[in-house]
Amino acid sequence: MSDPPRDPLEARRLLTDAQAQAEAGRCQGCVDGACTRHCPLDVDVGAFIRHIRKENAAGAFRVLRSRNPMPETTALICPLEQICQGHCSNAQVSEAVNIGLLQRYAAHHGCRVRPPRQRSKRANDCKVAVVGGGPAGLACVDRLVERGIGAEVFESCDEPGGALVRWIPPHRLPRDVVAREVADILGADVPVRTGQALGRDFSLDDLLARGFEAVFLATGLPSGVDGSLPGSDGPQVVQALAYLEQHALGGAPVAGPNAVVVGGGNTAVDAAVCAKLAGARDVYLVYRRSFGQMPAWYEDRQRAVDAGVHVLILVRPVECVRHQDGALAGVRCVRTELADPVGQQRRKPMDLPETEFVLPANLVILALGQHLGAHLQAALAPLRFNPDGTLWTDPETRATSRPNVYAGGDLANTDHTVVHALADGLRAADAIAKSLRSEARAR
Repeated sequence: MSDPPRDPLEARRLLTDAQAQAEAGRCQGCVDGACTRHCPLDVDVGAFIRHIRKENAAGAFRVLRSRNPMPETTALICPLEQICQGHCSNAQVSEAVNIGLLQRYAAHHGCRVRPPRQRSKRANDCKVAVVGGGPAGLACVDRLVERGIGAEVFESCDEPGGALVRWIPPHRLPRDVVAREVADILGADVPVRTGQALGRDFSLDDLLARGFEAVFLATGLPSGVDGSLPGSDGPQVVQALAYLEQHALGGAPVAGPNAVVVGGGNTAVDAAVCAKLAGARDVYLVYRRSFGQMPAWYEDRQRAVDAGVHVLILVRPVECVRHQDGALAGVRCVRTELADPVGQQRRKPMDLPETEFVLPANLVILALGQHLGAHLQAALAPLRFNPDGTLWTDPETRATSRPNVYAGGDLANTDHTVVHALADGLRAADAIAKSLRSEARAR
C-alpha cells in the first residue's frame, strides 16, 4: 500500500473507511499465516482483518484486544518490518498488507463501538504487587484482573505508562492514545502508588511482608549509560533519556545551533529528531558502524533522515572539546572502517589514522544504552542475572530465581520492544494465576 506524501514526523496515519476496506481486501486470508506466527502476542491477524473487510470494527477490535492489551499503541510503534508485516505472504507477489495501519484503524474505531469491557469478579483475596507501570506491568495487571486476581501497581514516576510517556516522543505516539489504553487497563479498581521506587522507597522483602502473594518486576532500565567519552562530564552534555523526558514534558531547549547525538539505537534516533524539533539548525547523529548495522529500526532511521538529521556513519566520537572557560566547543571524531568478519560476530570498527576532525556542538546528547541504576541494582542484587546483564527469568513463566517473584520487559529481555514487554507481562500473569490456584487447592 503506497502512502501519499506526508509530514515525515507524523505518527502512522489513521485510514479512512474506504482505505481500510481496500487494504483489508488485499489480505489473502492465509491459514496459519506467517504474520500471526511472528506476532509475539499471537494476535490472529487474518481474523481481525476479515472483520474489517465485513465493516465490523468492533469485531476486529475484540480479536485484537483478546490478545493485545494496547492495540493502538502497538499499531503506532511496533517494528512492523521485523514481525507481522515483515512476513506477509503478499510481499512475495506484490506488496505486504499494511497490517499496522489496519490495526490502528480497528483499535481506534472498534474501541468506540464495542460494549463496555467486562471485568471478572475477584475470585479470592490474593493480591499481586506489580512494580512498574510500563507496558510489561500494565499487561500483567490486565491479565490478572481478567483472571479475577487483585493487583496493585507501584510506579516510580508521577503517572503510569513507563517509556510510553517518558521517552517515546509524542510525534510518534500521541499521548491521548496512551492515556486511553492505560485507563482501559487500570479501570477504577486497580490502585496505583506513584512516586514509589524499588530500592529507594521499598524492597522486595517489604512487599512480600505486606501480604502480597507474588511480585512482578517491570521496572525497565531507567538510567542512561554514561560511557567514557572524555569531557562529557561538564555542562551542555546530557543523557538521551533525560533529554527525551524533558521534550515530552513540553520541549527541550537546545543550547545553540548545533547538536551532536552519540549512538545508533532507537533512543539516539528519537533524541536527534527531537533536537531538530526543538530548533537546532544542524543535528549530527554519530555512529561508529555502518548505516545497516545501526540497531535503530529502519523506519525510525528513515524518519531521522527525512527530518534533516545528518547521519554520520563510520565515525567514532573521541572526546568532547571545550573552550578554556569550560564551555562546549564540539566533539572530536575519527573516521572508522569495518574490519574483516570473524565467525558470526559483527565486523568490528577500526580507527583510520590521520582522519580526526571536530564537529562544532553546543549540545551533546549521549545515547549509549541503559542500565538499572544504583538503587535498583542493589535491590535486585540477590537475584540471578544473565551474563548479558539482564535479570534471569524462566522463558515460559518469567519466574526469577526467587520464589513468587517474576519479571519481564527490558529488565529481563533483550528484545527492547513494547510488544515483547506486553507478551512478558501476559506470560507472567498466567504463571502467577496458575501458581496461586495450585496454592489455594493445597490449602
